[in-house]
Amino acid sequence: MAKQNWWELEPQDEEHWGSKRQPSHKCYETHKPMLVGDHFIHGGSCIHPKVTDAHVYVGFDSGMRLSRKSLPWVPGQDLFIEIPDMGVPRNKADFDEALLFVADSLKAGLKVHCGCIGGHGRTGMFFAALVCQMTGEKDATTYVREHYCHKAVESAEQVNWLHKFYGVKKITGHKEHSHVMQAPDTVFHNQAKKPASKVTSPFPDKTTARHQFDLRSVWNAPKGLQLTAN
Repeated sequence: MAKQNWWELEPQDEEHWGSKRQPSHKCYETHKPMLVGDHFIHGGSCIHPKVTDAHVYVGFDSGMRLSRKSLPWVPGQDLFIEIPDMGVPRNKADFDEALLFVADSLKAGLKVHCGCIGGHGRTGMFFAALVCQMTGEKDATTYVREHYCHKAVESAEQVNWLHKFYGVKKITGHKEHSHVMQAPDTVFHNQAKKPASKVTSPFPDKTTARHQFDLRSVWNAPKGLQLTAN
C-alpha cells in the first residue's frame, strides 16, 4: 500500500518528502574536517555520527552509539571518555591518554571522529587541547572555531579548564551567558525588590474580607500543614 502522508514516511524516504516536509540539518551535520598539523580530524555527534567510515570513534556523551569496533575482534576502536554536558573531564589522566591516543592514530594515518551531542562544547574542548598539544598553538580555541565550528567550547568552565591545564588563551565561551538564571530573590540593575504577592479570599464577608496570607508561607510550608489566616 502506497504511503500518502508525510508522517507515514520513514527516514529513508526523505528524498520523497519534497515541499511537504523539508528536513532540517543539524549543525554537526555541516562540520568539515579540521586540519591539525598535517592531519585531518572529524567532529560532530557521537549519537548520530555523520562519518560512518572512521577507524576510531571517540565519544564524550553517555548516549554514544557504539559500532562493531567496540568488539575486540573487529579492527578499529570505540573510545568513551565521560564528560558532563557543558562540563569538564572528571579524570584528567584519562583525558590526556585520549589526547595521546588520538594524536598517535592521526599520525598513523587513521580516520578519527570525535563527538558529544552537538559536537561543540566537549568536542570543541577536546579539539582545542589537541591542537595545543600537537601544534603548540596557545590560541587553540580560536583556531578550532575558525577551522571547525564557531560554536566550539561553550562554557566558562571549559575555557578556564583549558587555560589552567594546557595554557590555552581564554576567550568567551559560546554559551557562557545563555545559561544564567535569575534566582527568585535576585535583584538586577538596582531594580527594586517587589513585595510578596497577596491573595484575598474569594468569599469576602465581615469575617473573611481581611484574610490575606503571604504566598511564600504556602511555598515553604511542609506538606500536610494547614495554614490559618491571621
